[in-house]
Amino acid sequence: MVQRLDDCKYLVRFEPSRFVYNARDYILSNIYRLQRAVSFLIFPQPFDDDRLPLDRYIEQRDVMIKNIRFSSNSFNQEQRNAIFAILMGRHIKINNKSGTLLPYIIHGPPGTGKTTVLVEAVRLLLEQKDYDTRILVCTPSNTAADLFATELLETAKIDPELVFRLYALMVPVEDLKESLKPITYTKTPDGFSDIEMFAIHPAERLLKFKVIVCTMMASTYLMLGYVSSKFSHIIIDEAGQASELETLVPIVGVIGERNDCKIILAGDHKQLGPVENVDYFRRNKFNNSLIERLQTVECYKDDERIMTFLRKNYRSHEAIIKVPSRLCYNNLLVAAEDALPRDKLANWEGLPTKGFPLLWHHIDSPEKCEDKGTSYMNFGELELVLVYVKKIINELNVKPVDIGIISPYTYQARRLRHSLMGDFADITVDTVERFQGSQRRVIIVTTVRSNPAEKLGFMYSKKRFNTTVARAEELLVIVGNAKIMTKVSCWGSMYEHCHQNNAVIGVPEELKKEILVNIEIMKSKNIEDDEEMEPQKANWSEPKKFTTNELKERHVDVSSSSGDEADEYSTTDSSSSDSEYEEEEVEESEVNEDDEFASIDDGSVGRGEGGKIRMKASDDEEEEGGGEEIVETNFVMNGEGEEDAVQDVLNNCVTTIVDENT
Repeated sequence: MVQRLDDCKYLVRFEPSRFVYNARDYILSNIYRLQRAVSFLIFPQPFDDDRLPLDRYIEQRDVMIKNIRFSSNSFNQEQRNAIFAILMGRHIKINNKSGTLLPYIIHGPPGTGKTTVLVEAVRLLLEQKDYDTRILVCTPSNTAADLFATELLETAKIDPELVFRLYALMVPVEDLKESLKPITYTKTPDGFSDIEMFAIHPAERLLKFKVIVCTMMASTYLMLGYVSSKFSHIIIDEAGQASELETLVPIVGVIGERNDCKIILAGDHKQLGPVENVDYFRRNKFNNSLIERLQTVECYKDDERIMTFLRKNYRSHEAIIKVPSRLCYNNLLVAAEDALPRDKLANWEGLPTKGFPLLWHHIDSPEKCEDKGTSYMNFGELELVLVYVKKIINELNVKPVDIGIISPYTYQARRLRHSLMGDFADITVDTVERFQGSQRRVIIVTTVRSNPAEKLGFMYSKKRFNTTVARAEELLVIVGNAKIMTKVSCWGSMYEHCHQNNAVIGVPEELKKEILVNIEIMKSKNIEDDEEMEPQKANWSEPKKFTTNELKERHVDVSSSSGDEADEYSTTDSSSSDSEYEEEEVEESEVNEDDEFASIDDGSVGRGEGGKIRMKASDDEEEEGGGEEIVETNFVMNGEGEEDAVQDVLNNCVTTIVDENT
């Protein structure tokens, strides 16, 4: 929304689309109605006793797989197993009586070719003339959907007449790739001659397509188009990047009453997952993916009938994926022997150890916080990154387009882009979220964080580390404060890997021992996932009632402006420079913090002027008190105990102050 204030000033307000939340609400309201058809998909149960034994399944698979006409001999054994399972569909039958199906999972770590497997499976499914095949392919983003559709046309050579790329109506037509135009549908709205918009075919035309590719949210158009229950297969690619509710949109909404539709989930829950902008949902783990939860279910453990793990990485040099493989995949992820050579840059003169295409350049340069924000930049690291860019291009003859620079913070990324304008404009500089799903020959990582308090925010995330490192194909350069970053076990493991191969630069002698001690301390803590240490991961507590004395014990000064009820609170010390409160770093997504009221549970909370928190009483309290009471609260952090007090108030939408004498 844009509002003109005067000749020079405009008020621009970004509001989240209600479409996503309406779709979620629709799915939740229909799960009960379709319980018989989808309950086994959401909460799968173990196979019954009449299942085909695993050893016999493997024996039959190894014989039958030889008769499949793969488009290439380059598919490895795990990839062939996954394609066979999708084609046959036997693995997901629970018993002969019910005929119910379990989702089939392809766990594909970085560079293992999971999308290639799915594209080949689609091609082979369409060749089964004796089966009425109609496939819905869904992804979390339009970028991933475009990639899948392109692979269908260019790699699998599928007839464009059989494929429809469905876009949401609000997607700009100008962004459409030329190669995808034959499989899309656009039209000019009535009354407009110069506007073209994406549109949807009538139901009878939609049913003539054998493959429909769209985002999960765009699949809601298929419900409105009366084509539910018409698909034989629903394939979810990049399922690890979608929340469980988002994944259920095409499954619950499109599967309808049909109980023989085969569901295939492909993704990697060990990389960055979905971004959830609603704080309540995030704290209650609504941003977990369906593929992640299903793999914790007993029946999915070590059963090749319902899950395949792709273990061969075709993207990266073996030295680059060694640490991610150990930390995230139990050492199962290995570099493919038959992959393209990845050692062309390993003998660069700029590497401390030739043949080892990694280096960690330590630099102790202070971070800087963006004005009125929570994003950071580090000028010293920025300058060092520019030095490496010039050296790599000049000494290795690497094209700028083959170089990627990853920063965890948008502030640093923006400054780097500005510095690289001109000759180096083709270098991709972005956050790891935007880099997910792509790769470059050379990746330079700037870790940014460097402060005396050793605050690291979301750098504790092992998923973030895994996604960052796995973007590199032939050369990985890490620029950052080793003393600070080794306080995180995953980054400490990467530093140790570099140290053991003499690939560390810039660490003073007196600091080397301290860093190695830090790493050993982190190992001794035996923390399974560093995300447990993130401040924003604290459990969301239930609403509480506090007496005035209890609030005082928590260092909150309760003063009354009306003389009757306390309606304004402030901490006793206005100093905030040494606060122990860690700011929320929610992956720097577009969170609309200026909503006047954001309703949660039976109360609501919003921001007033001057940084105050405006709290609205619940409906019950309004009825008793005879109207709405707005409590404006100023919080200034200054010490131990106050963080808990503030979090208790912020986490609970309605906080009732009860005097001890009543």
